[in-house]
Amino acid sequence: MNIIKTPSLLKNIKADKLKKGKIAFLAASLSVVGICTYNILQNNMIYENMNISFTSNKEVEYGTDNFDPRKLISEISDGALTSYTKAVDTSKVGTQKLTFEVTKDNIVKKFSVLLKIKDTNAPVITLKEKEVNVFAGDGYDLNSNIEKIMDVVDGDINYSDTELEEGAYYTI
Repeated sequence: MNIIKTPSLLKNIKADKLKKGKIAFLAASLSVVGICTYNILQNNMIYENMNISFTSNKEVEYGTDNFDPRKLISEISDGALTSYTKAVDTSKVGTQKLTFEVTKDNIVKKFSVLLKIKDTNAPVITLKEKEVNVFAGDGYDLNSNIEKIMDVVDGDINYSDTELEEGAYYTI
């Protein structure tokens, strides 16, 4: 038996192989895209589920030694705390932004919270005399009766009738 090759038959065989190659390439490409999409969606779901719940009290007393920012966390869901702002300057009254990072499966999510440093302890004023008699019409300098002013954090404070810092007056 003799097989006769015709040009049209070769074209059909080449076209079939080409179609099969294109289909295989398309199937492989769709598989890769599908896997990538699945991974992106999975990572996004992990990212969205990671959360930190903070305590309702986000204040610390001025001058507090060694304040640990982790005390502000009430719960971490879906992940582990891997990094946080460690240096909190409690020697300055005001608001500080603290940053926390939670990690799960090499996915990192950052959280921020504002911490307010408050000075709620008034200085103690010691008077020279507990009682002073002043007659009507006589002038009296209240400051002359102050022996000392002591603050728990700042120590001895010298009397000043001028503003020390913006909004920081000591009233006698």
